[in-house]
Amino acid sequence: MGREIKFRAYCPTTKEWFDRVLASKYKDGPCAIVWDKERKEWVNHDGPLMQFTGLKDKNGVEIFEGDILDITGELFSDFGRLATGKFDTTYKKVIWMEDSWGCEVVKSNHSVISSKCKNLKVTAKYGVVIGNVYSVPELLGAKS
Repeated sequence: MGREIKFRAYCPTTKEWFDRVLASKYKDGPCAIVWDKERKEWVNHDGPLMQFTGLKDKNGVEIFEGDILDITGELFSDFGRLATGKFDTTYKKVIWMEDSWGCEVVKSNHSVISSKCKNLKVTAKYGVVIGNVYSVPELLGAKS
């Protein structure tokens, strides 16, 4: 069985999330309709779409494009042999990178900001979804 293809959608105007999304590729790019719970009908959606990566974080939460992961780990010295008892947190944004899912550092004391890496599986294994680019804009340098 292949990985599950699904999307979620966000409406910046109403700050509403839609988890029932039908997406398709059209002439000029992707198009989508979303299930409006209040109106109880499918409606056109022209806002951002975020694709499911097929992965879950260490707590079992599904990871979507644009999610922010908290990676907290202990710092080591002596070339990784000696635990310092100090911990550091790095925040990474989930992104698509040419041919696979990856992540970009958005905030850290010990990693280079904007550095990107492939292989989201490792990050997902140790990370926790704390929000996304819309719910924690302060991590991306925006004012909330």
